[in-house]
Amino acid sequence: MMKTQRYSPSTERSKITYALWGLGIIAFIAVLFFSGMYIQIMGEKTDTYNQSEQQALNQTELSSVHHVSRYHGPIRYDIVAGVTKEGKKGYAFIPKDTEQANISYVALSDVLTEDSMKQQWQSTCNACELIDIIPAHDGSIPLWEVTFTDSNERYAIQTFNMKSGSKVDTFYFRR
Repeated sequence: MMKTQRYSPSTERSKITYALWGLGIIAFIAVLFFSGMYIQIMGEKTDTYNQSEQQALNQTELSSVHHVSRYHGPIRYDIVAGVTKEGKKGYAFIPKDTEQANISYVALSDVLTEDSMKQQWQSTCNACELIDIIPAHDGSIPLWEVTFTDSNERYAIQTFNMKSGSKVDTFYFRR
């Protein structure tokens, strides 16, 4: 014969216990969902890098690739940094938002280097704090994009022509 426990308020599970279990399960599902979403988004961010690397090796003077990055301007570009067979460094700019990929290539010996751009920029902006300098592209113009904070504590982005060093555009953002 099976014994059953008599009903007693002290033996009944409280509603708080059920609510905590429910919240725990919902939180666990939310963490799984957002983790999966994050992994998918980060994967999509770099999913064109291998294709861009192959295009740069096949359609430009580059014979080896050191780094691939992304530039988001009016047109999204994958920027492939590498070296030619002669040992000259260069950048291949591969557009990703258009069907016809007009790949442009710039040898680093034909443009201002990152260090030269940094020195030129520092001479014009004394009270600024440099955040980053990255290669960029706008239409048919290779650019350097300089990100910094200015003396007014504004976040700023300036673009400079890679060949001449002339300023192309400036954007300021309040913090």
